[in-house]
Amino acid sequence: MRIEGTLPTPAGEQAELRQAAQAFEALMLKQVLRAAMPAIEGANQSAHELALEGVAGELALSQPFGLARLLEKRT
Repeated sequence: MRIEGTLPTPAGEQAELRQAAQAFEALMLKQVLRAAMPAIEGANQSAHELALEGVAGELALSQPFGLARLLEKRT
């Protein structure tokens, strides 16, 4: 799939868009990580969820997957 060009947006809207796209990418990555690394039975579920959320958030910020960038360019 190729995306040609982008629509111009004010700087504030661009920052909000970037934040929303990264949050969406983090959410998607969390789901992938949850499937790949299920919680150990008897383990603290809350701690496991927080760890998954933290790792997914950091991955989304480092942009190795590019989903957030793709979403930014699409709008």
